[in-house]
Amino acid sequence: WKPLKYTDNTKLEIERGLSCKLNGLSVMATDLQDNSVALNVLDVPGHANFFDELAVALAACDCAVVVVDVVEGVTAVVQQVIRRVQQHGLPMVFVLNKIDRLILELKLTPRDAFLKLAHVVDEINAVTEQGFSPELGNVVFASAKLGFSFTIKEFVQRHYSRRLPRLHDPNEFVARLWGSVYFNGGRFSTHPTGKQPTTFEQFVLQPLYKLITHSLSRQPADLADMLKKQFGVELTEDLFKSDPLPLLRHVLKLVFGNETGLVDSISLHCASAEEMTAPKLRHLLDRRGDGQHAVLAHVLKLLDYGGEDWALVRVYHSSLRPGDSLQILDEGYSPDAVDIDELPAVRIGELALMGGRYTLPVSEASRGQLVLAKGLADHFTKSATLVSP
Repeated sequence: WKPLKYTDNTKLEIERGLSCKLNGLSVMATDLQDNSVALNVLDVPGHANFFDELAVALAACDCAVVVVDVVEGVTAVVQQVIRRVQQHGLPMVFVLNKIDRLILELKLTPRDAFLKLAHVVDEINAVTEQGFSPELGNVVFASAKLGFSFTIKEFVQRHYSRRLPRLHDPNEFVARLWGSVYFNGGRFSTHPTGKQPTTFEQFVLQPLYKLITHSLSRQPADLADMLKKQFGVELTEDLFKSDPLPLLRHVLKLVFGNETGLVDSISLHCASAEEMTAPKLRHLLDRRGDGQHAVLAHVLKLLDYGGEDWALVRVYHSSLRPGDSLQILDEGYSPDAVDIDELPAVRIGELALMGGRYTLPVSEASRGQLVLAKGLADHFTKSATLVSP
């Protein structure tokens, strides 16, 4: 059994199990407050041989979600990615991925798993020289293979807020669930008693270990009873005959939901498209048509999407519509060599949102959006700027 890698859809990517090309999705997600959040997500290969794809994504996006393998830690490639993100001035959220390997493959105890996770967080802070920490919400735990992710805040909200009625402020509990903090006799302390586990081990890792091991070892009926009593979710009988890993994946999805903690972290710690417009525009070429009704967009890359040529475009001013006539400034444009009035005009063809393996046609792309556009492929080499005539 292998999970589907939805954005890896070329033959080479499927055969090697490795992302080689930039791909993306436009989605409407939900944060921990049940607020809807519109996200344009670009999936970029992390291998050093494909850093040109990373450069395109950094030019397009307002935030970077850096995925780190918790077993390998912060490798030289991850360090290069972090430095490139910092050069672009983008905020970051870190995802500590493959947490399942600590439990199922390396068979670490909760104590050793905590020490490993803490070491990776320390490595991140040593490279970034910033303050990243799980209790702050800018470090997320995940297993892409098993299809779940969570933040400490999300874990508390889902599994402790109702069971701790005396807790006036859940954020105070969240703040004590990382580092050398211990819970004994109803009180928190920074001084352990014997081999007492830290609060992260006690309140996060131990329940997670129990959930995973019981899902793989107990009879389905007993598992369903445990899930209902301790996690408040129901396992239907039609899943009792599932293979172990698909069953575990489904159980974790029931318990952790649809990545609301990750979306919440992005909402809290990443800049909006509006906030990032000014710094990103500084990297673009001189332009004309910067008035109230001007259109300015950055053409980032030509993509083969479903066998068709599409240009990946980020809109900075006003909006784009099919049929709009604009002027295009190729990346080699110099205002000293060519008058802007002499530049070729292009007509925008179809517009569409990215869907990973399909496109969704749209009639308009507004400020801050990432869209696919037709009609531009023959007018630029690597990147270009669109301005109103």
